[in-house]
Amino acid sequence: MERVLYVCGGNVGRSQMAEGFHNRFYGSFSVASSAGLNPHTIEKYRTMPDILIKLMSEAGIDISGQKPKLLTRNMLESCDRCFFMAGRDACPGYVKESGKVTFWDIEDPYNKDDSKIREIRDIIR
Repeated sequence: MERVLYVCGGNVGRSQMAEGFHNRFYGSFSVASSAGLNPHTIEKYRTMPDILIKLMSEAGIDISGQKPKLLTRNMLESCDRCFFMAGRDACPGYVKESGKVTFWDIEDPYNKDDSKIREIRDIIR
């Protein structure tokens, strides 16, 4: 089974949405996980923000059981493909050097209104 990793800055927005969509649409032959780069964000959010749970639920995806996780080198080494949704400047060297990584330029939904988060969600879908 293919293993896909989605990474963003905090693992409480873009990468969690991508993980939810991926596992819903491709779960029979490919499994996704997600992670973030910022340890402070992961400490702040022990669970998924209510707004993201609500907006993903509107799209038929339940992310209420997902938890923010910090990216590790092992996570990258263990996946078959990685989609990186934070700026390249924030990208650790071991990620930049990996041939598994595709960079996606997707706006961060942090501090955006519901309408903008829906727009970002739909781009990720």
